[in-house]
Amino acid sequence: PGESQVNMNVKVNKVYNKKFLATNANADLLLSESGIAIRNVMVQHAGGSLKLNGGVTQKRDINRFTLNAILSNVDIKHFFYAFDNFGLKSLTSKNLRGYLFSKTNITGMISEQGKLLTKSLTGSVIFDLKNGALVNFEPVKSAGKFAFPFRNLDNITFSNLNGRFDIDGEKVTINPMQISSSLINMDIAGVYCMGSGTNIALDVPLRNPKKDQDITDKRQIKERRMKGIVLHLLATDGEDGKIKIKLNRN
Repeated sequence: PGESQVNMNVKVNKVYNKKFLATNANADLLLSESGIAIRNVMVQHAGGSLKLNGGVTQKRDINRFTLNAILSNVDIKHFFYAFDNFGLKSLTSKNLRGYLFSKTNITGMISEQGKLLTKSLTGSVIFDLKNGALVNFEPVKSAGKFAFPFRNLDNITFSNLNGRFDIDGEKVTINPMQISSSLINMDIAGVYCMGSGTNIALDVPLRNPKKDQDITDKRQIKERRMKGIVLHLLATDGEDGKIKIKLNRN
């Protein structure tokens, strides 16, 4: 006999999963003996919306999942908290503020207990963060100590931050990205590892962004952004497990 299947359209007012809460959920579900396929999912989460397609395939005590998701105007602090910071140690919900727009394509595995197995992840994340802030983010504060000993980098605000991360297990490749903020500008590219192997290049101009805050011409801002002295730094693994910042000799 063939494998049995059940097609369902689900509408739920509230969805809970550990720290995750969504409301006004709509989804098409395909249930079979091998797993679950989800289509046309739309939920309200953290003040914004989440659309997704994907599925979970069950094999012994491990569940393999695929996920294609679009986030719109989601509060990033609550989003990271709901998903246990996606396994990240240095960057958590405590460090983030702002509203996230994102496209994610990712595959991975979940244990029988519902725990995300970070070493199994592969895929990409394209994001745009509006009205954001980095709060007490140690890697940036450490980099700032080289150049800005008299600037308070506990709360760095920016109107817009966008980029792309490529994920391969515990390795996250940061494609070239610009941070343009209230207190510090920085160009970043490299690899962040949840285990060991972090190697991120940071180019940090000493010029104070406040000098250009009244300029509205985007081309002029871009030309002045790296004007003057620029520090070239390298973020690598430290002996205590935290990220270590040093001068980039290359």
